Amino acid sequence: MQLETKKEILNKIEFKKSLSNYLCIDEDKIAQVDITYNQEEIAMEEEFNIYASYLENTYIVNVKIDDNEYDFIGSENINNAILSEKTNFDIDYWSYNITYDQLSRLYESDKIKIPDMQRGFVWDDIQASRLIESILMGLPLPSLFLIKNIEEGDYMVVDGLQRITSIHAFRYNRRLPNRKSIVAGFSLKGVNAEIVNKTYDDLLAEGKTDKFDMGTINVIEFKQNKPDHEEAMYTLFERLNGGGTNLSPQQIRNSIYYGIFNDLLNENSSSLEKYFSSKAILSLAPSENMLRIISIYEKISKDYNSSIPEDFEEITNTISYKRLYNETCSKYHMEYKTLQRIKNEEKEREFRAKLDLLFIKIKKAIKKVEEIFGDNSFVRYEYKKSDFVSRFSPVLLEGLVVTILLNEERDFRDNDSILESFKNMFDEENNFDKYFTQGTGRLRNVLGRIKSIEEVFYEPRVL
Repeated sequence: MQLETKKEILNKIEFKKSLSNYLCIDEDKIAQVDITYNQEEIAMEEEFNIYASYLENTYIVNVKIDDNEYDFIGSENINNAILSEKTNFDIDYWSYNITYDQLSRLYESDKIKIPDMQRGFVWDDIQASRLIESILMGLPLPSLFLIKNIEEGDYMVVDGLQRITSIHAFRYNRRLPNRKSIVAGFSLKGVNAEIVNKTYDDLLAEGKTDKFDMGTINVIEFKQNKPDHEEAMYTLFERLNGGGTNLSPQQIRNSIYYGIFNDLLNENSSSLEKYFSSKAILSLAPSENMLRIISIYEKISKDYNSSIPEDFEEITNTISYKRLYNETCSKYHMEYKTLQRIKNEEKEREFRAKLDLLFIKIKKAIKKVEEIFGDNSFVRYEYKKSDFVSRFSPVLLEGLVVTILLNEERDFRDNDSILESFKNMFDEENNFDKYFTQGTGRLRNVLGRIKSIEEVFYEPRVL
């Protein structure tokens, strides 16, 4: 059967009705069902897959067309399959000891890899030095967790990046990764006077490296049997790191909600890095604050049609920011994983274009705030002291930027008027101080902050 004939059948309303009935979708919702397919596949095969998207679900449906007749052979809800795979694993693991010298050699020979989900090296000189001092004293260290890449014959670090990096840098007298290029190597700092300012070679010459050369560390090695993709590794990473203080919440999200949205989130958050310390940047604080903007903006857009309700003071709900961030990341991650499954390049381009536009709007809004407030962007004004404080406020970042996103069609008042009105907001007699300081996660306060900032930025709407 010719391709065009098959396409005619797939595009008929009768086919859509039959498909909706097969997927148990209400007949009055048929118009919301979007059908896509790979033309090369349907041209060559009598049986082929089509993809039906309805609300937040995407189905793979196996269709057979023969002599103008069609039949549905089977279907799978991709979203349910993805979620199931995240909790259904087959992993082997075993434990063994290797010497610190062997560990260093593995890293030096590029046999130990750092996956994208890992954060960068964040220890300072003293933290790294005290680890080495513990080894030289013969004290045991916690186990390392590695995943074996069978095909490549190397290992991925799940837990132990800071220790492995420090041990390798000491053994080969390498500059620690987060040091300036003018630093030549790694000598011990903040440790016992007998070894302070000394390198491995210095201690080797003094005969003091035996416990480093011969001492061992326990390695727990994993091998992933199924599922046949990266989900198990990412979930394992989350489980091992999520219970302690090793990773920030955003670093955990960065590991498990990977994909186009996460990549663009990290890339575009560079516009906020100037407001954070180097340590906070490594913990992905700029990305989390960018995520905060998106999460609140999308919640208000969805729940209130982008407009603050007049009765917002009566709303009693409270926002769990952590849950909201996870929901936002999960939504975009699922969309990305679905696009991977259906392999529709046009849909993927549309998805990326939608996200590009979102981040362009956010960065434009950030620049507008910086244009108005300059060095005082995203900081609170102390009304009694008649001065801005220096501390960056995520609450103000959220309120100012989301307000602009929700009102992108409105014209701003002049900058001087905005600045003066902004200062007056922090008078204790005004409501904004209450919205800003009392339960910042209460939904009525979130909405109240935006309502107040709207009155600062824009002239009243003409009814």
